[in-house]
Amino acid sequence: MVKVLVDRFKCNLCKLCVDYCPAYVFYIVNNSIVAEEWKCVECYGCIALCQMNAISIIEH
Repeated sequence: MVKVLVDRFKCNLCKLCVDYCPAYVFYIVNNSIVAEEWKCVECYGCIALCQMNAISIIEH
């Protein structure tokens, strides 16, 4: 299980993570990206994709 964090202060709402994620972890609510971390398949593609370094994944 992992914790998927989106830093809303760094995020510019480009929506690349929403469009890319094969598990549909990310979606938009009230002009913020939200993550349903229970869906994450731990591919870590979103971290590499995010140009703003707004996404982090913590293993626990």
